[in-house]
Amino acid sequence: MCDYLSTHEAQKNQTQQDDVFEEFVRKSEIPSILHQYGMDVSYLLDDSHFPLKETSLPNLCADRIDYSLRTAIGAHVCSKEDIYYILQSLVTDGSRWIFQTCDAALKYASLFSHLNIHNYAELTSATMFYTVGSVLRYALDNGYLTYEDLYSTDTEVLAKISKHASQDPDLQKLLNRMHNKVPYYNDANNFQAQVFC
Repeated sequence: MCDYLSTHEAQKNQTQQDDVFEEFVRKSEIPSILHQYGMDVSYLLDDSHFPLKETSLPNLCADRIDYSLRTAIGAHVCSKEDIYYILQSLVTDGSRWIFQTCDAALKYASLFSHLNIHNYAELTSATMFYTVGSVLRYALDNGYLTYEDLYSTDTEVLAKISKHASQDPDLQKLLNRMHNKVPYYNDANNFQAQVFC
C-alpha cells in the first residue's frame, strides 16, 4: 500500500515493500532468533542465494505462484483440483520454475490473466489503493502518523489516524472516501486521479 504514498513511478514499480524489507527484518527480533539456530540473516536476505524466490514478470517465481494461487482460491476463481494440477506440473532446475505440460502452463497463464484483470488491476482495487494511499499520505503530511507507525498493524495505524478525524474535516472526507461512503466511477475524460495497478 505504501507504493501509493508517493509518485506514479512508485505505483508502476511496486517496489516499496522490497525496498524496506531488509531494514525491517534487521530492526526486528528475527536476526536474534535466526542466530539462536545458527542461521546468518545476511545470507538469508541475499536473494542471489534463492533464485526461485523472486523474478521479474513475466517469469515465474515462488512469490508470484504463491500469491496468485492463494488469490484464486480466495476469489473462488478455480477449484482446489485445478490448483493441485498446476502445482503438480511445476518443477525446477534449481534456478527457474518450469511447467512440465503446455496444458498446465496455459491453465496458469489464463488464471493469472483473469486475476490481473478482475482482481489486481480492476476499479475496486485501484480505488482502494488510491484512497488508502491518500489517507496515509495526508496523515503523514499532517503529523498524525510517522513512517515508523507504518511498521505497526493496520488496526493501530487506522486508530492513530481516526482519532484526528473529528477535528479535521479534510481527513474525515478522505476517511469517508476510503470507507466507500463516497461514490466513485471510471471515466477516462473526467477523473481526479490516475492509478497504476
